[in-house]
Amino acid sequence: MKEHWYQLIPESASMKRGKVVLQFAILPDGSVAGLQIIGSSNDTALDRPAYGSITGSNPFPPLPKEFTGPYLGLRFSYYYNIEIEGEGIR
Repeated sequence: MKEHWYQLIPESASMKRGKVVLQFAILPDGSVAGLQIIGSSNDTALDRPAYGSITGSNPFPPLPKEFTGPYLGLRFSYYYNIEIEGEGIR
């Protein structure tokens, strides 16, 4: 996903600041369902690469056979040039 994300960030967005939050599910076969932006940066130059990092990685590897749920729910946050406490600027 990281490679897909970095490849999709336009040069014009390299100095922009923002945060994008995505929510989605991975089904047992590894396919993605219900992908949505639940926290927009209000800048498509930042939102689009975050969204594309998931669609470009679809499908993921299948979930382990031991996983018994109908799906694995995930929420990812993407930070653009924002300092995260204890981690520096991302």
